[in-house]
Amino acid sequence: MTTPRFSIFAPLCLALSLASVGCDDSTDEDMGSDTEATDGTETSGPAEIDEAAVQTMAADFASLTQVSDVPLSSQHGLADTVTFYVADDVLDLYLTVDPDAPTEVTFPQGALLVKENLNANGESDGYFAMYKGPEGYDPDGNDWYWLQVNGAGAVGNSGQVGFCKDCHGGGSAAVSDYVFGVPLDNRL
Repeated sequence: MTTPRFSIFAPLCLALSLASVGCDDSTDEDMGSDTEATDGTETSGPAEIDEAAVQTMAADFASLTQVSDVPLSSQHGLADTVTFYVADDVLDLYLTVDPDAPTEVTFPQGALLVKENLNANGESDGYFAMYKGPEGYDPDGNDWYWLQVNGAGAVGNSGQVGFCKDCHGGGSAAVSDYVFGVPLDNRL
């Protein structure tokens, strides 16, 4: 098994998932355990993701390019609003994702998508991330690794999270490799 190499100084393909469309109002209690699907079953796949490295890269999201002009309402019960960030090396690909007019795109292995959660005062309060694993990591979830980190820095969910796959696998995001994108009228 080959372990991917990462550098926190050269962010990989960062883009953001979840715009203001798509998912339900989940709460911390709804979030389950690391690899628990929404039905309580464990999912499995090759252990080819270096979770610590992905978590380190995702934690450095503020060094990326902000994509959203103003924070959007959050569809999760974990934030009041959200802001999206993208690494320069996948910015053009990410900007092809339009939640109102889905087009087929495929993000490369190593793509990392981050959405910052903001509280009612506009202060950072954790984040969500998606990391594109190697082919075969999780075929039922388009090989994405999912990550939720709360405002205190504690990981709430990570891995092949069933409710993330369920939400992103439907609607417009199903066409755009499980990525919702940011509405065109809210881009910098």
